[in-house]
Amino acid sequence: MSFSLADHFYNEIFQDWMLAENHYNEYERFLSLFELNVDGHTTPGGSKMNYYEDYRYPEYADPKKHFIDFVYSCVENLPIENVRPVSSWWIDYPLGTYSTMHSHEQTQRFSVICNLTPYFHDETRPNAGHLFATPSKIKHIDFTPEAGDVVILDGRIQHGTYPNINERKVFCMDWEYKFVENLDQDAGGSFKG
Repeated sequence: MSFSLADHFYNEIFQDWMLAENHYNEYERFLSLFELNVDGHTTPGGSKMNYYEDYRYPEYADPKKHFIDFVYSCVENLPIENVRPVSSWWIDYPLGTYSTMHSHEQTQRFSVICNLTPYFHDETRPNAGHLFATPSKIKHIDFTPEAGDVVILDGRIQHGTYPNINERKVFCMDWEYKFVENLDQDAGGSFKG
């Protein structure tokens, strides 16, 4: 049985990874997508998921693909290669709706979630509308969905949202990647491909 270091890194060391401290200043460009008459469906949590038939990137809202460049810059220091976007969609969360727990395939993909609307804070329901992720059986992480904040997480991580107490909108993408086969680590701690 052949087992590469990259396989080991993916399955054991780099499992359940996420990047949560990213902010995209041009997030408002995606709000125009919600005015389009495109394919879509209502999710089990009541939100409305919209997309082009082939889930292609919406160049209508971002003709120079600034957001794609932004995501590349967020993951450039990870030991991954052959990174490419594969699908995109945008979700409208009316009052009281949510996203059920789910993951995005059991392959080497990561998911990108960009919050497009301001978060409404309510001290009586402090987690309302938050994105949550459970990267392991014992870990649970909450993300407050501020406008422009971007969460990037391993597609295998179970995630969802708590019910919303205000209307929210998000833009999402899935990306494919491969781990760098030659993980020679230099003295500074970064990885070289």
